[in-house]
Amino acid sequence: MSAAVRRFATMLALALALPVLSPAQALPAEQSFSYPRDVVNLALDRLGAAEGRLPTLDGFVSADPAQLSRYSQPYYQLQSEVKPDANGGTAVRVSARISALYNNPDNHRSEYRTLLSNGRLETDLLARLARELQEQSSRPKLDRKALEATLADLRSQRAAAEEHRAALSKQIHDLESVAGPSPLPRMVAVDRAGAAVLASPAPGASTLFRAQSHDEFEVAEEREGWVQVQLGRDSTGWIRRSQVHQTETATGFTVPRRGFQVVRENATTFAGNWAELKGKPTLFLWVRPEANAAAGQDRWAYARQMFEERAESAGAVEGIVVVFLGDPGVAAATVRDIRSWARGTLSDAGFRARCSLDPPRAFSSAKNSATRLARADQRSINRRPLP
Repeated sequence: MSAAVRRFATMLALALALPVLSPAQALPAEQSFSYPRDVVNLALDRLGAAEGRLPTLDGFVSADPAQLSRYSQPYYQLQSEVKPDANGGTAVRVSARISALYNNPDNHRSEYRTLLSNGRLETDLLARLARELQEQSSRPKLDRKALEATLADLRSQRAAAEEHRAALSKQIHDLESVAGPSPLPRMVAVDRAGAAVLASPAPGASTLFRAQSHDEFEVAEEREGWVQVQLGRDSTGWIRRSQVHQTETATGFTVPRRGFQVVRENATTFAGNWAELKGKPTLFLWVRPEANAAAGQDRWAYARQMFEERAESAGAVEGIVVVFLGDPGVAAATVRDIRSWARGTLSDAGFRARCSLDPPRAFSSAKNSATRLARADQRSINRRPLP
């Protein structure tokens, strides 16, 4: 074999040993980073944008510029391969696939074709990844021990505050015990229904609720035409002085208290399952025990009182529901039954049987008989004809 033939055979073997690239395949770009593999993967996730639309093919592909005008809707996809390198770092290899819609002038048909990337997308991603890793390393790291120490200090401060609060409560209790019974509270009664109980002594203040006629409140403070009234153990409201009058109290006599206070009311459709009111317009009253009210107040007596008072001006509603807060309980009645009971055509027992009381035990009391007699006396004096 001649020397020329041997040289030709060697060149042919080398050519066959080289990888064959498709017309639209470019060599991927690769770069090594001195960060662990999981850190590099997290940085790639934060960068995102692994695929999307290109504004143009010019500058992103290796192709005849004269042919680029025949392409439209260019799209790219980036694939990243992350693996350890020989120096203990992490190597990232990025390859790009670019496709676009080609308008063939020969057969006037359109088809998607893959074009050869010029490496710009690949190198851009590697550059952004390098910046992201550098910024990440410059961010301050959280000191776990310092955080745990801060939390422990806050817990200690909270425990000390709770101990201080308990000590103050005990001191107050001891002082009250030494001072003996407190004087009778000053009480005011609302003159007309609808008096606004406000959050602060100002005409534009938000309305907490509207009081009913003869609702009574304990006075906490008076200020320039306003009266601050006690609504609960830790809450107060303000009423104009012109809308209330002071009730009489004498030594040895306490103004009758109903034990509960309406804190919210709303007329809406009854959404419960009680057939008598289901789907009908109903007045809801949310009530809670008044400040310093004795335990075991008769809820049934109060519910009946509210039924009778509100039925007089029920308007378009067909039922009244009293929702007791704190120790939950709900009493509901139709306006029709309330008016029949108020006129005397429905007995007390019959009226109770027609009401919805949930749970029933919340409306039972050993004082029911005495309360019923007292309530009957009050009704005989104060009853007014109902519409």
